Amino acid sequence: MKEVKYIQEVGQAFIDDETIIKSDIVLNNNTASLNTNLLKADSLNLKRQTTQTQYQRYAPWALSRLSSRDLPDIIYPYGNGYAYPNEGEGVVVYIFDSGINIKHQEFEGRAFYGPNLSVNPETGVPYEDDDDHYGHGTAVASAVGGKTFGVAKKATLISYKIYSYGASLPATLIMSALDMVVDEIENSDDGRKASIVNCSYVTTFDQAFNDAVYEFNKRGFIFTVSAGNQKNDACLRSPPSSPGAISVGATDASDNLGSNSNYGSCVQIFAPGTNVYSAGIGSSNSLVLSTGTSYSAPIVAGICALILCDNPSLTPGQVLAKLVEYAVKDKIKLNNPSANILAHVPRRF
Repeated sequence: MKEVKYIQEVGQAFIDDETIIKSDIVLNNNTASLNTNLLKADSLNLKRQTTQTQYQRYAPWALSRLSSRDLPDIIYPYGNGYAYPNEGEGVVVYIFDSGINIKHQEFEGRAFYGPNLSVNPETGVPYEDDDDHYGHGTAVASAVGGKTFGVAKKATLISYKIYSYGASLPATLIMSALDMVVDEIENSDDGRKASIVNCSYVTTFDQAFNDAVYEFNKRGFIFTVSAGNQKNDACLRSPPSSPGAISVGATDASDNLGSNSNYGSCVQIFAPGTNVYSAGIGSSNSLVLSTGTSYSAPIVAGICALILCDNPSLTPGQVLAKLVEYAVKDKIKLNNPSANILAHVPRRF
């Protein structure tokens, strides 16, 4: 049985060398005036609506990058704005992670607890309650569907808690979670348009894990995954190496490859994943600054939600084809054999 490896250090949380820097108020004096405004509706959440396009003024740079085919000028942490054709309403995104701070104002009551699968194998008792005590899952969920930081601002988010702080995470647990999601989706009567799973965890290569993701994909469901943060070939990792996964690498605000991002032929697309603002667990309005492919994957999951909101009958293969069709080509500064494809959200589908 292969397990995801974790390193913990005081003051920082790492997943495969991935850092979450906690910042409930501001990050430094130079950006204090910007950061204290990040969650104010009058400064960031103004939206201009046309017939087919909505617009988020002063969007965080990661969202702004999704709306520009060329590298935009940014005044960190803001970009030029984020234009999007819909809000992903009716699409359910399952967050396989450390839980979600469902009381955070970013989620507006659209985030819900699902099963808590992180249990002591000897006692069957959960290591933690359903809340997120680590911060990773909350940050990931807000990248998918937060009202300020998210791509699909009206998507429904369901937490499948697979990790508790300091506990191991066997690949078999994620495989079991996939089976549960399939059963839930196929028996749902909530009027959803489509369903997506985002998993921002990777293991060493595991064929059984890859096969499980492939079977999930063949059932007609989207599975987005981080490419990993080992600075090497994503084909060495599972499930990024599964043909059923949409594997996502990370870029920074200058269109460089993320400093720790994996790469190679198993990465289908890249998205912002360096110093990305996200929701935190410190309170109902706390912020974190996050780095790693863990935050690139949910951005792409959010784009998938936008696509499926307008076209819910599309197959996973067709959704991937749309991602590539809409993407910006040959803008990433790469020095490795990877597809130079940067995620993009068109103003209309």
